[in-house]
Amino acid sequence: MYFKIGDIICADGDQYRVTGYIVYQNQTDHCNWEEYRIVNTQTNAERWLSVDETYDEYSIWEVVRYEPDRTGYHQSDEGIEIVASHAGGMDVDTGESAHFIEYEDQTEEKIISYEYWSDGCEYSTGYYLDKDEFFLLESDPTFQAKYQAKKNLPGILMVAVMIFIPILSGI
Repeated sequence: MYFKIGDIICADGDQYRVTGYIVYQNQTDHCNWEEYRIVNTQTNAERWLSVDETYDEYSIWEVVRYEPDRTGYHQSDEGIEIVASHAGGMDVDTGESAHFIEYEDQTEEKIISYEYWSDGCEYSTGYYLDKDEFFLLESDPTFQAKYQAKKNLPGILMVAVMIFIPILSGI
């Protein structure tokens, strides 16, 4: 695993905070790769950084709401991805799978991805990076604790309300 939740990284010259990740396993070759949900520290734009050390492929993606135009693209990869693990409030479950198809443009720099999940299709557009175009800038060990506390706050507030309402109503 390259990065942890809370790490500040540089990817293609921009600064991002890692807010989550998914580790996938390709059902065909049983190799794993990581996809990190990253948020630009200046613009709050969400992207995904894909790190596949087995095939030495690295890319940055953006989820789009429309089916991308594949004119000038050719299919470069296809398979079944299985969620091996995840963290950071991902909308996936361990063991969940999707059929994926990836396309490259003629320069083999730009990419389009289709992921067919049980609840619908997700489209992404992106481009390849070289391994030296992303790296760790700063690791923040307290961020994970802050993230967990923020995530648990609604439950904590509910327990506090359930304890204090009977006490107050008895006054």
